[in-house]
Amino acid sequence: MIAELRHLHWGRELRQTFAQNRLAKIAEDIAAKHAPLAKFADRYRDEIHLTHEAGKYLMHNAMRRAFAQPALVAGFETLDAEVRKYLDGVLAQLETSPADKALLTQILSMEENVDRAALIAKVSDKTLQSRLVALLPDIERAAQARRATLALEAETRPSSVHHDFSKISLVIGARDVDAGGESQCVRDRRLRKHRGSRGLVYRRRGRPRPLDNTG
Repeated sequence: MIAELRHLHWGRELRQTFAQNRLAKIAEDIAAKHAPLAKFADRYRDEIHLTHEAGKYLMHNAMRRAFAQPALVAGFETLDAEVRKYLDGVLAQLETSPADKALLTQILSMEENVDRAALIAKVSDKTLQSRLVALLPDIERAAQARRATLALEAETRPSSVHHDFSKISLVIGARDVDAGGESQCVRDRRLRKHRGSRGLVYRRRGRPRPLDNTG
């Protein structure tokens, strides 16, 4: 998704909070009993909103990190110290170094001539590296499918065609009008004036007829 957004909005800087990734990490830790939390459902105050203390602390500081701002503790003094220390670890654990972010941009691009395996080998975060190795076949297929989609879109997009109307005559009602706007009867009168009775003019169907002397 990020690669597609970068392609569509190449002039903008995109930043992520990784909120869903952080929540997934907490759920994994709770299931493995590695977190000072009893149930993952307790992180929510209703079906879609996190709690005002631990949940707000996590999401607020995830947003601050996305904007390269330091974590904020003020206002969360009542939060359990052990829980806050754990959440700080979750916030720090999912940080990606600038070098790895640059590699990710290349790995997730849809360009064809990219050695993604070699780029993945340069990733310093070993956890991220192992996930990228497992996802590499899917990444390759997704990039190929996106290239094919864009190529098809380009083929089916209406192209601007230039028409030379200077040599085209249009039929409007019962009179011929060329691209310059001159009707057949106007041309007849003009030719009569210059050619006299022995000249020839053409009807709309292109058959020559002699001029009469009554024009």
